[in-house]
Amino acid sequence: MRILHFDILNTKAVKSFILDPNGEHVQIAGKAGTGKTTAASCLWELMNRSKDCLTHGERKGHIIIHLGEGEVELIARRDFTAKTNTITVERADGGKVSSADFKSMLSVLAENPHKIAEMKPLQRTQTLLAAADLGETSLEEMDTQIAEAEKVRLNAGRRAEDSIPGPEPDKAVAVDVSAISAKISAARDHNEEVANDQRNVDEIIRTGKLVVGYISADKEDVANLTEEVANLEDKLDVARVQLANHERERTEATTLYKDRKKAHDLMVVKDTTELQAQLDSATEVNAVATKHDSWKDRNEQHTKLEDARACADEAVKDLRDGRAELLENAKWPIPGLSIEDGDITFEGALFDNLGQSDQMYVCAALAMKDILAHPLHCCRLDGVESMGSERLVDLQKLFGDNGVQVISTRVSRNDEEPGEIVISEMESGDNTEGALK
Repeated sequence: MRILHFDILNTKAVKSFILDPNGEHVQIAGKAGTGKTTAASCLWELMNRSKDCLTHGERKGHIIIHLGEGEVELIARRDFTAKTNTITVERADGGKVSSADFKSMLSVLAENPHKIAEMKPLQRTQTLLAAADLGETSLEEMDTQIAEAEKVRLNAGRRAEDSIPGPEPDKAVAVDVSAISAKISAARDHNEEVANDQRNVDEIIRTGKLVVGYISADKEDVANLTEEVANLEDKLDVARVQLANHERERTEATTLYKDRKKAHDLMVVKDTTELQAQLDSATEVNAVATKHDSWKDRNEQHTKLEDARACADEAVKDLRDGRAELLENAKWPIPGLSIEDGDITFEGALFDNLGQSDQMYVCAALAMKDILAHPLHCCRLDGVESMGSERLVDLQKLFGDNGVQVISTRVSRNDEEPGEIVISEMESGDNTEGALK
């Protein structure tokens, strides 16, 4: 709905103001104090009770506004005297509308949208985002995701920094003390067997006998038998047989000794010097090996944490790229609007660096979506003399194309723009009131 009819009587500086804009834009001009702002603000004056709205010296006054889309849908009026002030809102069919419901029909940004310029940059940016068409994606949710991803990246970075293993220590192969001790014990047992065997061989040489498991052959027996052979011719045959047997046994013993000696000579004593050295240095070597193994584990853990940080960093980058793409493809209320580093830019310039004309144009554009979200599609712009005429035309076209009625005021200096309504001072006794020209 837009304003179809104004009827203002004895309201502040306005003596009488009647106009049928029929939903079209209204441009009001006049000198300071003539009531142009009162006329342009009559919808808001009607919605909000004013303690002193009656024209000085008058007994009663009113504001009556017809609202609709070509046909009247609502009739809102405020009647006031010096002591009374009442509001009535009726539907065209006679139904009543509460003042609270009526007030909720109009966007808070519809009254002087250029107040957006007074917002902090973050508030302005949020207002722009609310006015933009970002499709089904929520920039707020995306910012939340980016914030969470940045926390993950920060934690991953801290963990990676805390896990730096330091310089690599010397490498060493750990010494298996048990295995070396077993080898030394086995070598000692072997060497003891060799020594025992040597003692057996030495005993054979010393006694002329086979010590263990062999038939003995005594030189004295041979000598005795030889003497007996000499003395006992009759026993010569028997002695010769015995001698032959002893000779055979001696030959066998000699052969066995040689074989035994040959086998013993092949036996090798095992050198345990190197094993003992390894065993003696095992504690030191194993400490070095343990230190390197510990460093290796830390280094592997650090590598994993660095990979996690890289993944977190990539996730943040992807989300930020997605956000940038979203903003790049967004449909802004007017061409040239964008967001850079969290602040609004227009045609490449930061909002705070824009001239007043461009700032008002941008603010009006930001307010439009919220205005359209309410049933009353009206917008008041006070002081448009600070806007260039071309920008004002751009603004009126922007709002007009979207079905929003612009009611603007400017301070005139004895000039008149095409299509303007000029409020001028009118002498009436001792009072100076605003009148429609």
